[in-house]
Amino acid sequence: MTDDRYSRHVFLKEIGAEGQSRIAASRVFVIGAGGVGSVVAHKCAQASLNGAFGHITLASRTESRCRKIAES
Repeated sequence: MTDDRYSRHVFLKEIGAEGQSRIAASRVFVIGAGGVGSVVAHKCAQASLNGAFGHITLASRTESRCRKIAES
């Protein structure tokens, strides 16, 4: 990882360089786009811009909520 934001994770024996690479390649699946789900999806998307997650999938009963989150 080239981002200094997560460079300290490499020094933790629980995570290390391999663990940080696995986190960066991970996928996130958020079910529900209500009050909590929308916040979680938004925060994951913000972290993903910095290389924290490889892929985010959002599922909800209403497609309009998913679109609203995707546009924000």
